[in-house]
Formats: sequence, C-alpha cells, structure tokens
Amino acid sequence: MDESQSFENALESFCTLGLEAVRTNPSKPAAEFADALESTATFGALTRAASTLERTEALRHGLSGADRFELAAFLRRSGVYSCLHAGEFPKTMEVSARFQALLLQSHVNVTYMAPVELIQLARDRVEFEPFAIRQFSQSELAALTQNEIRKAFYPWAAVNLELLEDYWFLVATDTIPVRSAFDLGGVFETHVGPLYTSHPPALEKALYPLVLHDWVDQFHPVNPGARPAKREPHDAPIYPHIPFVLTLSESWLEAPKRAPATEELARDPQYDDEGEETSNRPCYAFYFDEAATNKLEDDLRQLATRLRLIERHQPAWRFMYTALGFLTKAFETKGVEQLLWHITAIEAILGQEEAGLTNALKRRIAEIFGRSAKEKKSFKKQFDDLYRFRSDLVHGNSELDDQKIMKGHLAESRDFARGVVAWATGFLAHLVKHNPMDTQPIPTRENLLLMLDMDAGERSAIASLLQNAPQGFPAMEDWLIYGESAGFPWGK
Repeated sequence: MDESQSFENALESFCTLGLEAVRTNPSKPAAEFADALESTATFGALTRAASTLERTEALRHGLSGADRFELAAFLRRSGVYSCLHAGEFPKTMEVSARFQALLLQSHVNVTYMAPVELIQLARDRVEFEPFAIRQFSQSELAALTQNEIRKAFYPWAAVNLELLEDYWFLVATDTIPVRSAFDLGGVFETHVGPLYTSHPPALEKALYPLVLHDWVDQFHPVNPGARPAKREPHDAPIYPHIPFVLTLSESWLEAPKRAPATEELARDPQYDDEGEETSNRPCYAFYFDEAATNKLEDDLRQLATRLRLIERHQPAWRFMYTALGFLTKAFETKGVEQLLWHITAIEAILGQEEAGLTNALKRRIAEIFGRSAKEKKSFKKQFDDLYRFRSDLVHGNSELDDQKIMKGHLAESRDFARGVVAWATGFLAHLVKHNPMDTQPIPTRENLLLMLDMDAGERSAIASLLQNAPQGFPAMEDWLIYGESAGFPWGK
C-alpha cells in the first residue's frame, strides 16, 4: 500500500470516529469537538500517515509536531470538521487529494483586501488591471473570508461583515512562495531592504495609481490639475486612508490571520428625531457620482498602464520605484512628515550628487511646471519656501517652530511631489510606447536630468545636431579626414 492510500484510509477511520463522537454528544461546540478529536490516538495515526506524504522542501519539517498543526488547520479550513459536526461524512477521496495537492504547492495565491476609507463610489466595481476597487455584499465577504469557519474554530479571526460591507476595498492578488510556519529565516536575515509602507508588496503596488491620482475632497475644493496650486494656510490635505489589510490565502495549511481592529474605522453617528444615536456609517470626503466614478476609473487605468509600461525597464529606472515608494509613504503619513517624504520623493526623481543641489532642484521644478518666465519664477519661489522648511527640519534648526509650517504647505508639497512623479512616469511611459521593440537605447536618469537642465533653444539645437550628425559620431571616420577619395561626397 502506498503512502497516499495509507493516508486516505487513516482519514476515513478518523472521520468514522468523528461521526461516532457527534452521535454521542451532538451538542458539543464545534471547536471543542475538533480539540477532542485531535487528542485521540486515531488523529495521531492520521498525523503519522500525513508525515509520509510527498511534499515541497519548504514543508519538510525538522521539528516534530509541524504536521499536526498543518493537518489540524486543514481539517478546520477545508470544512471536514464542519461536515462531521453536522453529522455528515465528508468525501474522503477528494479531501485526501486536496491535502496532498497543498503539500506539493511551491507557491500559493494570496488576495489582499484593504478598505479605502473616505470614498463613496456610484458602483461596486472600478477596474484598473491588474487591480480593482470593489464593494462586497455580506455573503460575498463571508465566502471570501470563510467567516463561518472563523467563527466556529478561530473566534479571534472572525470578521465584522456587517461593518465591512459599507466599504470599498482595494483588491490585489499575488503568488508567493510557500514558507513553513516554522521558518525563522527572516529573523536571522542580515539584508535590510527598503520599506515604504507596512503593506504587502502587491498591495503597495496597487496603491501607486491611487497615490498618483489628484484627490480633491469636498471640504477644501481646489481646482484639480497637473501643476501645483498656491494653497491657503488652512488647506489641509485629505486623502483616502487604508486602516488595515485582510490577507486571504488559498492554502489551508495555516490558521487565518487575526481579525482587523475595525474600531479604527472612521464613522459618523446617525441620530433620530429625538437626538438619540441609532446607527453609524462611514465618514466620506470623496463622493463620486456616475460620471465622476467613470472618470476616476479612466484615470486609474491610464496610470496603471503607465506603470506597466515602465516596469519593463525596472532595473534601469529603479529611481522611479524609489520615488513612488516615498510618495506612497507620504500619502499614508500625517503631519509635518508628509512634507519630508514628499520632498524626498522629488529628490528621488530630480536630485543627484552635485554642487548646488537646491538651485538645481528649483530650476528643474520650474522647467517642469512653468510655461512662461513669470510662471517659472513663481514656481521657483514657491518650491524654495518648501525646501527651506525641509532643510530646517532635517538639520535641526532650533529657530523653526511649528507655527511657520501651515497645513497649506503640506498640501503644496503633495502638489509638487505628485506632479513630478506623475510627470516622470508619463514621460518614461511615452518613451517606451514609442519604442516598443526596444530598438533605441533606454535613457538613464542622468540623461533625463541632462535634457531637463537645457533650455528650449538648447534642446532644439541638440536635437537638430544629432539628427544631422555623421554616422558613428563622434568616432573618427576616414572620409571625414581624406574627403572624396575615402568616399566623402563633398569633394577634395
């Protein structure tokens, strides 16, 4: 008898024992019923049979008891215990095949769902591939989260679905390597990578189009646009907020994640005619009717398309993702730190190790946003004020007090940073779109800044010069020296 058949036979014996236990004590709660079964010798035999099954290297455990934990999680999450507790015998052949398939998976699909606070859309789905913003019904959320199983066996992981059905979720998926629950490799890892948010990488990537979108709330309306607006001191920046993330794994070999702290959700109380609080609902700052929802979807799709185009050249354009990371960090940060991270995002695009960095940044900012000499001068002055605050903060200027930095300055720093990063993604995506076969060299960040530092006349002259330059320029060719005898058409 092979290991697979042995496991299936052991599973059948275990399920038979489970039905007998239910008949003996049908009122025992599901969690206690499962715990009691797992203390029996029959469960021990099932665990030993499971330990002989073929599996990926990540699930080859050197620690005793690992198979027991994974098997217990599987029996709960696959519905085996629920079936037995209801007095029904599960289809052991299908259950056995599913368990063995999980043991052989090297990667697992994971869905990340993050409620986006402060927004109300006109429909329940906005798509910007490969991501989406969706509102789910209670029944959809129950199925996605396995909430009934959570309630029965993992009460600390049960989700308040009545509360969450009020929200739209940013949804992202990823395929990640299977890791043992006992893998401590990350604890002893010496490499430290950049961390822009506490979110999983796939969800952080899904945030990029939202972070690049020009959010205009209903309380401090400013005309949206690509260029920074001159803000009033009271113009507090308001952005959609992600309070937590639901992580839903297709693998049933581990317990679900703990339920999120839903008390952190911002909600408005609702009152009856007598002034008594009757209920509450989410707080909103962004109301999108049908037309505005369509416009939002179109904007997010265009931004997502840009990001997909530049991702082809991610190693060469790593600076773009550094800037997006800083911009996202600012998006999720409150107070004066917003200004610091926004300026850092600008420096990730436009800054480099050079003398006179401040003047270089101001000049490049002016070239991007200014259309006339007067506008360029104005943008230089506006950015200079922000950069001076940033420098005072990071260099510990004792004369700087909080009264000098207004909420309007935070909003202005967002305008500049979002504009610069959006400009760079748009420009680089344009280059990729017009060079689909990569027949032309990919410009570096240094090339980009060199071109930006030229004025309009210099760019025109250089473009003409390069277009008419001899083949192979600037390398020397014989015909340049010896004329017609070497093939030069202009004579001796």
